[in-house]
Amino acid sequence: MLEINEKGIDCMESFIEFKNRIYSFEKISILDNLQELVVNSGVADKVNFDGSIKDFYGDTVVFELSENEKKLISMLQDILYSNCNKYLSERLPIATLHMTLHDLNNNSNYKVIEDTIIKNRNKMNNIFHRLSNINQQEAIKMKKSYVFNLVNTSIVLGLEPIDDDNYNRLIYLYNKFEEVKKLDYPLTPHITLAYFRNKDIDYVGIEILKRTIEEMNKYKLEINLELKNLSYKYFYSMIEYKKVLNISSR
Repeated sequence: MLEINEKGIDCMESFIEFKNRIYSFEKISILDNLQELVVNSGVADKVNFDGSIKDFYGDTVVFELSENEKKLISMLQDILYSNCNKYLSERLPIATLHMTLHDLNNNSNYKVIEDTIIKNRNKMNNIFHRLSNINQQEAIKMKKSYVFNLVNTSIVLGLEPIDDDNYNRLIYLYNKFEEVKKLDYPLTPHITLAYFRNKDIDYVGIEILKRTIEEMNKYKLEINLELKNLSYKYFYSMIEYKKVLNISSR
């Protein structure tokens, strides 16, 4: 179960509870029975009305993907953009595709979070040093759950561990970064395929998105999360990331 305290959420979900939670909103399309999709107000911080990406700053912990995995995910982007380009942000470059392990800080005004990010760098040094001593040769194996609309901000590729052991290893890493910032929401593993434009979508657009998501959900996909590819990054927009630390840099 999830226990919530004043600092956020203690991740105590079992693998079954985790799957039930993510399926509850991934499997059942959030686009069903909508006459209009009101784009999440947070999109305005990241995307302009015309779909161009805005400056947006922060730090995050991500798993980088293999070149082959990025090519496969880019093929899903091809389907999405060929059908729905007018509703989406400019395309996220293949080089930036990743799975976020743990959100940290973000803001459209860098000065607001600058001090916190500077402090985070030292905390991250300590965590990555400890992780470098872990003998974890085997990758965490993930598979596609569903492509879905993530709280009216974006179309994402949902991921789930293939079994309980892989889930436990993923959550072990996630909890390490809860030491830096305790989040008030649990982990929903995903790879962002595209953000919506900062513009609400009418019924016709919703139907096109639904059909496209149904098409993308016919494909199976597996992802291997390697500890050597776990990175702490700064970002300056949703298309510009800078690697700061990873295991091999220790």
